Formats: sequence, C-alpha cells, structure tokens
Amino acid sequence: VVIHNGIDFSRFKNVAITKEEKRKEIGVPENAFVMGHIGRFAEQKNHPFLVEVFNEVAKVREDAFLLMIGAGDMAPIEAKLHDYGLDGKYAILSNRTDIPELLKTMDVFVFPSLFEGLGIVLIEAQVAGLKCVVSDKIPEEAFQTDQIISLSLEKRYSEWRDAILDN
Repeated sequence: VVIHNGIDFSRFKNVAITKEEKRKEIGVPENAFVMGHIGRFAEQKNHPFLVEVFNEVAKVREDAFLLMIGAGDMAPIEAKLHDYGLDGKYAILSNRTDIPELLKTMDVFVFPSLFEGLGIVLIEAQVAGLKCVVSDKIPEEAFQTDQIISLSLEKRYSEWRDAILDN
C-alpha cells in the first residue's frame, strides 16, 4: 500500500516535552503569545506579509512573539522586524528535525502563502491541535479540522490580527 504524503500523526499528538520546557530550550519567553510559522524563506511563503501581520499583533499584545522555522535568506525579514522595533520579540530557527515539539510551543499557526501544492505542515499543525489562520490560496484538501480560518491576502493586516487573536 502506498500512501502519498503520509503523515505519522502520533508524532504530533504524543510529544514528550512540555510547552514550557521547549520554550525555555529555544529561548521563547515562558508566558508569551506565540504566533508560529514553518516554511522556507522563499517568496511563496509570503514572510513579508507575515511580518506585517505580526506587527499588528504586537501592537495589541505586548507579550506577542513570532517563531519562524525555515531555511533560506532571512536577512530581509530580520531587517523588516528590526525596522518595526520588534527585536527580542521573534526567533528564527533553521534546519530543525523537532517540528512536533516546536509546534507544541505555538499558540497559533499562521500560513499566509501565495500558493501551495498541499501544505503538509498545515496538516501537521492541525494534528498538533493548533488554531490555524491561513491564506485563501491554500487548497481545501489541507483543511482537516474546524480550527482553521482562511482569509484573503487582500484583507487588511488588522483583519488577520483579529482572526489570530479571536479566541
């Protein structure tokens, strides 16, 4: 039997480390509101949009923290975060094999891609139990729970912020 794009769900449901332990290990403030994203630093993943949305979240939540995981040219994104005065309110991790543990540190997963084939990491985030706020460019096949909110990239950053912060 061949299962294309198969995901071992148990890896995301049975994480041995606690949220607090993992946050401490990677330098995330213990009581932060963590907005997370996983994806290589490439145009498709739309990191500039992600930063704009995070800037809006940080204006409302002093405890906001952005966790980005991915490889590639992160310098433009770091420069943009610095320009907004968000130094110390984000972390960028690269080349990680502990994705299930990192997902556990997040409070919300944000995926503003310009386009995706499927978006396996989005499925993993849902399996990990995260609320997910995603672009309307994500295929509906990736929507596996009722914890997913799809928004147009044409919406204002503040509308994305409100969707992220709405409990």
